Amino acid sequence: MKKFAKVVLALLLALGCVFTLAACKKEQKPTDTFMGALSTESYKSEEEAIEGFLANEISGEAVQAKLEDYEEKGDLSSKQIDGLVTEGVLDSDDKIISAKEVEVQYSRENKTRDVAPASEEYYVFTVYVVVVSPKGSQTYEYKYYVPIAQNGDVLTRSYYADVLDPAKYTNCTQVYKMSLKANIGGTSDINMSMTYTVKIDGNKMFLDIDMMGQKITGYFEYDENSKTMNAWVSANGIYNKAPEGYFEDYGLTDIDSFVSMNLPAFDFSFYEKTDFGFKLQDEFLDAYLEDALNSTLGDVGTISENAKVDATLDLYVSEGRLSKMLSSISYSISGSMDGVTLSQSIEETLSVEFTDFGTTEITRPAGISAE
Repeated sequence: MKKFAKVVLALLLALGCVFTLAACKKEQKPTDTFMGALSTESYKSEEEAIEGFLANEISGEAVQAKLEDYEEKGDLSSKQIDGLVTEGVLDSDDKIISAKEVEVQYSRENKTRDVAPASEEYYVFTVYVVVVSPKGSQTYEYKYYVPIAQNGDVLTRSYYADVLDPAKYTNCTQVYKMSLKANIGGTSDINMSMTYTVKIDGNKMFLDIDMMGQKITGYFEYDENSKTMNAWVSANGIYNKAPEGYFEDYGLTDIDSFVSMNLPAFDFSFYEKTDFGFKLQDEFLDAYLEDALNSTLGDVGTISENAKVDATLDLYVSEGRLSKMLSSISYSISGSMDGVTLSQSIEETLSVEFTDFGTTEITRPAGISAE
């Protein structure tokens, strides 16, 4: 989402416009297509495989996971083993000897805050440990298998990577809506709103932006031969070519960077699984607020304990990809923050809907000649 804010700013600046930006709510039923993932790495023991699972699938930018204990809950049946997704990891000559369901108990350090936990807290995740005989040899290797997550589980790296695979978003339409109401230092309310539609069709991208009644259109083409992004901007139906490399400073250099602009900025370890997809975990609320408020008002430092806060960040999954992102922030404070006396309140909502997967079509606008 941050990348997209920068690109919208670039479009406005290209037309001599200046503005301040910002960062939702709820609905719908999910359909996950993630069926699990077998580790590409192999380990010498069951415990090493479990350690590898915590290091690769649970530890991330938000947390560092540490193994405390684990308990074998039973063997998987032959039918369950046959249902494991192993394509791309195991060769046809590799043989699965056995697989166990293991309940892993771990502790974790919150890397977003430099404070010790109030008490020792442990978490539990059920994982499979798979014993493999490579190419029919007499030696055994251990691998972990990430099963389908249950509601309330922390998100795994494999699930997150599957849902946010950029290849799933190379043909779709995204509709972004934002509204912001802020009062800083007792002055009159600041009200803002913006809606934009972005369409992605292979190497062609199209933006239609309406910010407070000001309408701007951007058309983009990525040239595979020269590895450059060409862009044209219009505020009146007439397209003007943006300077070559103009959008590089805004992180827009290829198709993948354009596709990922509207996708979540936090990594997998900030989220937990839900019945609609996944959401930001409560313990990372401060990090989310600082990130959102910084993008709106500049550097605000740490969130005061005296602040009144209500915030959510929910991500809806349908057919194995995002269908909607919804976020809302209500924040108010009167007093001091980091030694500075101030009063401020913010109400902010944002939504992004992802639609028309595989059916989005873009044609070059009239007036733009072939390069």
